[in-house]
Amino acid sequence: MTTPRKTTANRRKKAPAPDRAPGEAKERGTSTWEWAVAAVGGVILSGMVGYLVWDAIAGSAGGPPDITVAPAATIAAGDRYLVEIVVANRGQATGADVRVRGALTDGDQTLEESTVTFDFVPEQSTRRGGLYFAHDPQSARLSLRVEGYVEP
Repeated sequence: MTTPRKTTANRRKKAPAPDRAPGEAKERGTSTWEWAVAAVGGVILSGMVGYLVWDAIAGSAGGPPDITVAPAATIAAGDRYLVEIVVANRGQATGADVRVRGALTDGDQTLEESTVTFDFVPEQSTRRGGLYFAHDPQSARLSLRVEGYVEP
């Protein structure tokens, strides 16, 4: 004897629950983990917005860049000499196109000058660079100075 084959027409359809319409999914509440992740995200977002507001009001009102330059090392580079320099900005604003001039002098006579330009020196940061000279900087007096900057 063979068993009757089941078709979609023969299957019994389940009756929907009395409080739901047909085809409506069972409603679940928000889990504790979802609330915890949402709370952490809200705290992070509030902190970022608070910091940006504080920085906009008080952070950059400290004045112009305060840029200094100092020699770091002198290296023989072939037939020239490289004076590595460190440019520091301790101010509250960025300086752009910062020009540094180095000069080698012997008494009142200037032996040689060299310049370098830094694209940007952000607030509270340091940048490194170098000046090339034909004369040995250790046999003459080296003077370094920042000549200027522009506002970015």
